[in-house]
Amino acid sequence: SLTSLVNQLLLLAETEDFSSFSESHTELVDLSGLAAQSCDMFEPIAESKSIRYEIRIEPNIHIQGNRLHLRQIFNNLIDNALKFTPEHGTVKIELKKANADQPEIQLIVWDSGVGIAADELPKLFQRFYRGDRNRRRDTPVRSTGLGLSICRAVAQAHGGTIEVTSALNQGSKFI
Repeated sequence: SLTSLVNQLLLLAETEDFSSFSESHTELVDLSGLAAQSCDMFEPIAESKSIRYEIRIEPNIHIQGNRLHLRQIFNNLIDNALKFTPEHGTVKIELKKANADQPEIQLIVWDSGVGIAADELPKLFQRFYRGDRNRRRDTPVRSTGLGLSICRAVAQAHGGTIEVTSALNQGSKFI
C-alpha cells in the first residue's frame, strides 16, 4: 500500500510540473489501442459481477503524450466505474473524436452505479478525497483517494480537461 501511495504521489508531482512535461517525455500514442488494452484488462471484473460492459472505441485515434500516464486515466476511471456499480449494472466506455473536423478527443466512462451526491462533486478531484463512507460501505477495496486527482493532472498535462455528472442511485458519467 505504501509503495502504491508513493508511486501515485510521484505521478502527480510529475504531471503537475508542466515545465518537466516536455516533448522528451512524449511519443505518438495509439489511444485506441491503449483504451482497448485497459478495457480488456477489466473485462474479467465486469464478468465476475455480471455487469453489462459496453465498449465503443473509434479506431486510429492517436495523441502525442505519455503512454503510461494516459493509461492511468483509462485504468482509474474504468476501475472506479466497476467498483461502484452493483451486480447486473452497466458500465459503458466510449473513445471518440468529439468532432470529425476538430482534433479534440473524448473519453466517456458511464456507469449505472451508486452515483455521487451533488455536494461531493466539487471535492471529487481533490487529493485524498474518498467520498461518503456510506457509499463505500459495499466496496471492500481500499483506495488512496488519489485516482481522480491523477486523472485530472494527466488530462491537464496533455491539454485536456475532466468533468463529471452524477446523481445518487443513478450512476456517474466522466468525460
